[in-house]
Amino acid sequence: MKVYINLSGEGLGHASRMVALAKYLQKNGYDIVFASYGKAIDFIKSHGFNKVYEVKREAEICGDDKGNFNWKKTLWRSKTLPINFLIAMKQHKRIIERENVD
Repeated sequence: MKVYINLSGEGLGHASRMVALAKYLQKNGYDIVFASYGKAIDFIKSHGFNKVYEVKREAEICGDDKGNFNWKKTLWRSKTLPINFLIAMKQHKRIIERENVD
């Protein structure tokens, strides 16, 4: 069985959890296909997964100089979110069809 895992590439919190899950599934006979963007791509590959697709980032999460979340900057930089979301969904659909995910 093939499992498709799509995750945020902003930080590595989601990626580290999904890599742990993917390793467990892989040990139990599952074939894993990843999709992500940003820092997560290299992180996933560094753990030995070779089916890793890069997809469009839907939104950009931004912070201020002190590391705090910045709503205004995030909204401004994510103004193309609806278009980016549609592009990303089309990419996911193609990957799922190409990889024949269960």
